[in-house]
Amino acid sequence: MNLTRWALVAVTLVMGGLQAWDSRVLEAPGRIQILAALAVLIPAGMIAVTARPALLILAGGLSLGLVVVAGLTSPTPLPALLVLALGMALLLYAWGMLAKRQTGKKEPPPAE
Repeated sequence: MNLTRWALVAVTLVMGGLQAWDSRVLEAPGRIQILAALAVLIPAGMIAVTARPALLILAGGLSLGLVVVAGLTSPTPLPALLVLALGMALLLYAWGMLAKRQTGKKEPPPAE
């Protein structure tokens, strides 16, 4: 599980960095670059630390919030910055599903 965890952390950092670069975050002011970096680092850190669903959802929401604030306050247009948050959310979801499958926890049957 550790190899899977660290591989997903690496994928998160590389994918997030490439998406931020593609969104032209480097042309934005420093505060916007910091917000975008945090939007990538927080989900990667949560994947490295835990597999608890509540914390992963919190990390995804915080990442989305940072991206929205960065997009709204940036003086330069950042056309595809919301895709960064979507990618982070998908990776957090994937980590949650992988961790659940490897620990053997099963979903309770639906109530009838």
